[in-house]
Amino acid sequence: MESRSKRPSQKTTSKLKRICKTSCKTSYYCCPVYIKGKRGRRGATGPTGPTGATGATGLKGPTGATGPTGAMGLPGALGATGVTGPTGATGPTGAMGLPGALGATGVTGPTGATGPTGAMGLPGALGATGVTGPTGATGPTGAMGLPGALGATGVTGPTGATGPTGDVVLAYGSLRGVSVETPGSTFTSVPFSIVGPLSPTITVSATGNELVVGESGIYQITISINAEATTDPDPNEPYLDAIITNNGAPIFGDTTTFFKIANRSSSSFVVQATLAAGDTIGASISTDFPVLGYMNRSLTIVQLSH
Repeated sequence: MESRSKRPSQKTTSKLKRICKTSCKTSYYCCPVYIKGKRGRRGATGPTGPTGATGATGLKGPTGATGPTGAMGLPGALGATGVTGPTGATGPTGAMGLPGALGATGVTGPTGATGPTGAMGLPGALGATGVTGPTGATGPTGAMGLPGALGATGVTGPTGATGPTGDVVLAYGSLRGVSVETPGSTFTSVPFSIVGPLSPTITVSATGNELVVGESGIYQITISINAEATTDPDPNEPYLDAIITNNGAPIFGDTTTFFKIANRSSSSFVVQATLAAGDTIGASISTDFPVLGYMNRSLTIVQLSH
């Protein structure tokens, strides 16, 4: 154990401290109150005393300023893959990203089996009418369908206003003769001396023996001739031959319009023919017996339609 001198009293110590404070510049222990004796031999180490109770934690000092971030160290070696943890709950779907670049078209795979026909969808909206294409060739006429049912009779509409009365114009004309004529064996024109009633479109020719039509249409023509009676009639005597002419020729172009006029008799012949404007209508007559003549005769013409 190290021996020590007896420590001075508190009052003496305080006084010595004041003296030492001003006179002792090298060491605080130069003061007499701290003079030690010789060190004795070190005693044996005593047993370790029990650990004292842990003192109370001091107040936490203020946080120091954050130092600058150090340089990033080299990446450490890749650690072993840990055990896969349980799958976490699915998070909310993130916003759709921008479409990626279109990849190259893959090789076309074999055509799959045709699936069943799906149910017909609702009709889509009617699109705009396209430009009318050219008219196609007319197809063959189809077979006639069966007649449809007779529809109901519609309501009779109101009677329209009566139109103005039209002018009905029928052309007509006539010629008559009273002189005694003795024809020869060749056809000669029958002469007329009296003009009968004439409509505005019927006129008399320059010779006075024909009627001239001024409008095309269908006409009815009548010739009537009375044969002259001879002094001594003979039942075997021949007769007069007469014919209606158009523009000096037989009206139908042949002798089918000849008619006979017997001695002491009269005869009429009526035909209907289509005439053109400017045609002249007359009659011709002949006989093989020069003594047989004729006297009273008439030629009439009436327009039937246009």
